[in-house]
Amino acid sequence: MAALAKRFDVKALSNVTLKLDIAPHSFGYRITGTISAVASQTCVITQKPLENRVLGDIDYLAVTQDDDLDLDTLEESFGIAEAERFEGDVLDLGELAAQYLGLAIDPFPRASGAHIDSDIAAQKHSPFSVLSQLKDKG
Repeated sequence: MAALAKRFDVKALSNVTLKLDIAPHSFGYRITGTISAVASQTCVITQKPLENRVLGDIDYLAVTQDDDLDLDTLEESFGIAEAERFEGDVLDLGELAAQYLGLAIDPFPRASGAHIDSDIAAQKHSPFSVLSQLKDKG
């Protein structure tokens, strides 16, 4: 799990659980399921450590390389976001699960109750604000 934690820029991953249903189709396979984990992260506001429960839904079409089906048409007909062609006889389900886990991890985690001070948020900052200060000095 340390390699995945490093890959997704989190302190640690624990309690990783993967549940998949792999259904053969004439075009290849439809893979559905869930991946869950606990990600040890740092709150982007308070900079304090926190534990985030991560849950991702998997819905993926793996289409055989020799099939001439249009991937966009398959995605629309199945109502899913992703269909890809695969080569050979092996599907890398570990990599597929890792990709869906990475998508489910919050890139900007906030601790419960953490918020940005409204005075700071209300101030309008611009890259040119420093220039306007120089203009006022004359």
